[in-house]
Amino acid sequence: MSVNCKDITEDTATLCFAVKDSGIGIKPEDMDKLTGEFQRLDLARNKNIEGTGLGLNIVRQFLKLMGSELHVQSEYEKGSVFSFELKQRIVNREPLGDFRKRLQQVDDEKIRLSYTAPEAKILVVDDSRMNLKVFTGLMKASQVQIVEATSGMECLDRLRRQNFDIVFLDHMMPDMDGVETLRIIKEEKLCNDTPVIMLTANAIVGERDKYLALGFDDFLSKPILPYVLDRMIVKHLPKEKVI
Repeated sequence: MSVNCKDITEDTATLCFAVKDSGIGIKPEDMDKLTGEFQRLDLARNKNIEGTGLGLNIVRQFLKLMGSELHVQSEYEKGSVFSFELKQRIVNREPLGDFRKRLQQVDDEKIRLSYTAPEAKILVVDDSRMNLKVFTGLMKASQVQIVEATSGMECLDRLRRQNFDIVFLDHMMPDMDGVETLRIIKEEKLCNDTPVIMLTANAIVGERDKYLALGFDDFLSKPILPYVLDRMIVKHLPKEKVI
């Protein structure tokens, strides 16, 4: 993907976005069908790929709302380039810096930590069995003892009977959500020295501060990024339990 800037004035600039792939490309006779609803191209080669054929149509509608349009250049058997332009208001003229260095820094940060904590116990609460399975799978190499709960009530029951080093508590759960569960945890003093981390798909900017204000000790967004989970575990576990 590339992003460039042109037509810079005192107040505005046009950002040019382009995404290049190395896929099978698009036949010339299929180009008109590309942004149609429920259209899937080259079915003989894509029969094993699931999808409704709505993706590019939705992209086209979003771009139209923003005063832009999608452009496509493609060569069959070689790949395609999808591009669009957006006129934006300049709010700060200070240069953003070298993105290549920033991307390299992000890639370096994504390296998973190598640690074990076989004596640590973590409670993870989520009404989705699949989410619990994913969390447990990500923690397998660390040897951390994982206890699961599928509701706020089950979470409270576990905490009344057992101590944990960290509690990961999902927000959106039926009957009793994570915020209400935390309120009861605080009232009953079930986690005086145990960090409770909000686990949520709500990754909107500013949400972390909101959850911290509600009494959570940290915030982890879903889908869970393994390297982010690693660093959060090491940050909040008792140091003597981390090898």
